[in-house]
Amino acid sequence: MIVGGLVAEYDPFHLGHAGMLAAMRKAGITHIVAVMSGSFTQRADAALCDKWTRAEMALAGGVDLVLELPVAFAAAPAPRFAAGGVGTLAALGCVERLCFGSECGDAARLEAAAAVMRGEAFAAALRRGLESGASFAAAQQAALTAAGGEGELLSHPNDTLALAYLAADAALDAPMAPLAVRRSGASHDGEPADGIASASWIRARVRTGEEEAALPFLPEESRRLLKRETEAGRCPADLGRLETAVLAALRGMDAMDMAALPDVSEGLEHRLWRAVRQATSVEEILAAAKTKRYTRARLRRILLYALLGIDRGLWTSPPRYLRVLAMNGRGREILAAAAPTLPLLTRASDAGTLDGAGRTMLAAECRADDLYALTQPAVQPCGQTLTRGVIVK
Repeated sequence: MIVGGLVAEYDPFHLGHAGMLAAMRKAGITHIVAVMSGSFTQRADAALCDKWTRAEMALAGGVDLVLELPVAFAAAPAPRFAAGGVGTLAALGCVERLCFGSECGDAARLEAAAAVMRGEAFAAALRRGLESGASFAAAQQAALTAAGGEGELLSHPNDTLALAYLAADAALDAPMAPLAVRRSGASHDGEPADGIASASWIRARVRTGEEEAALPFLPEESRRLLKRETEAGRCPADLGRLETAVLAALRGMDAMDMAALPDVSEGLEHRLWRAVRQATSVEEILAAAKTKRYTRARLRRILLYALLGIDRGLWTSPPRYLRVLAMNGRGREILAAAAPTLPLLTRASDAGTLDGAGRTMLAAECRADDLYALTQPAVQPCGQTLTRGVIVK
């Protein structure tokens, strides 16, 4: 039994994801755990389908056990997204291989770059770049090159995320062995290629009513589930349905409140407050507050934190529990072999085993799910976080 783990959004699960899992099996991994984002994603957007549907897609596609990545990690920059996902895998106590997609597909090259990024030369160069006013992404790439590493890797989104995974893995007492799988087909945000479309291309087709164009790039069960959810009025979710709620949350804040939001620093709260006072839409806020240093991606996440009530304490907390969303027979074998270092949640009553910080993290998940229910075409009821059970196949 060789357990491999990966961090994913599966928004939605497509043929490229299926190819990743096939490569893991070919590498000798017998049991696969995925730590999957819940209702909201790293792009600070609502997931196309709810997490239970996406967990079903993952099981059908070859994952054996799906654990949830709490929203405080799922809607965060790459280092925190990776830390939450890798930390969750490690806390299961039985995952031997850390797997991820990568444009270069070379774990040795990525590990060499990650080692440079842990050094003082890189840290000093990064500080200088940020002080010069460069964006974090540009400063980080330049710093890696200046410190003697392969900075070009940071120009590719999956390689960049892979380096974040490796950094999180290296921080563990017992790091998992990395397995890099070369990304094939479409680029991260590009047009379909070699029979594979990116998740962003698929989402765009579904959200603009062109679902039929997207279906050929999904496995059969993903197609069935997507159609089921669409016909039931639960898909596609659209964060735009909460625009008034976002504006209301922001208008109820002063600059000091905004300064307390995660990832707000260096006086950004004043720029953001002025934008909120003048704007009549989220797009106007983003346009007014954006600079080279404060990217739209960073601002979108900050606005989502305001909506979801995610504060700095929650944002900096490590994972507090392992929540099972779905499993099959091999998934049950993984749980039998696990030696978890965090409470394992498989039913609502397990929430009683959590400490105060764990209850706070779970409460944030409940709030996120209740708000997500308002992003779906037909508004869904509250309370599903603790009333929907584990999917077992």
